[in-house]
Amino acid sequence: MHCPTACAVAALGLLQAGLAVAQTAVVDYRCDKGQVIRVAYDLASKQNKAVVSTEKWRWTMFQVTSGSGIRYASREKPLEWASKGSDGILINTRTHQMVYCKEVASR
Repeated sequence: MHCPTACAVAALGLLQAGLAVAQTAVVDYRCDKGQVIRVAYDLASKQNKAVVSTEKWRWTMFQVTSGSGIRYASREKPLEWASKGSDGILINTRTHQMVYCKEVASR
């Protein structure tokens, strides 16, 4: 099972069943040109949010409709984070620049 998508779906099912689960799943991704993006998925929030960060910045994003996988969008900047299985992608929705990432660790 690959996190975060499978873990988030499983955690949501446990929450709906009234069972306790970890509040946050943290996943590290290694991206283009070696940069690292850390995503903290808030599994207990009714807002379905994730905190996406690098060494230089940090943004809270909120879940939006996705055709496949899971997708989050910032309400402050033109940024989106999408993931499916062990793949992630950070998208600047203004410039359409994309940073491709692979999961390297989760906890």
